[in-house]
Amino acid sequence: MAAPATRGDVIPVRDVMARWAYTEVVGAHASACYDNCTGIEALRAMRRAGVSFADLSASDRSVLFSAWSCVRGAFFGPYLTTVGSYRPAQCTRASLLIVRVPRGVDPKHAHHPLLTEFFRSGSLDPDDPRNAHKEQGVANGAHLSERISNSRRLLPIDLFGLEAQQCL
Repeated sequence: MAAPATRGDVIPVRDVMARWAYTEVVGAHASACYDNCTGIEALRAMRRAGVSFADLSASDRSVLFSAWSCVRGAFFGPYLTTVGSYRPAQCTRASLLIVRVPRGVDPKHAHHPLLTEFFRSGSLDPDDPRNAHKEQGVANGAHLSERISNSRRLLPIDLFGLEAQQCL
């Protein structure tokens, strides 16, 4: 069993994406998108049985990363091309107030609004990320991965509590 990540740890991008997929394979609006991914049924059974991500093998994580790439890679890949790794970080309400919504999430919000403005706008579509709080097994918006403005660079931040390390 792997020890939980600590603030000084560096977490490979592949593990972050694999963890993301693991949160979506059961009970999320995107769960059905993983149906045709090789090896996903065994991982769904593990998720339903309460197996933690830390207890998954390298092979399991590889299957999850491949599944994430098929389901999420086309949209999120361009935003993550300069990310080398992640490290654990605490997100505060104040730090999330400056998160911007990337283009392509909603054509009405192509001006990259602050995340709070975006969520206030609401949506009736059950697959819209503004309705993630209604999904089974989702806590604190775990499916979101946005960009936060920091000086002149855009750094991805994700709500697993991981902060991106930008490649230079």
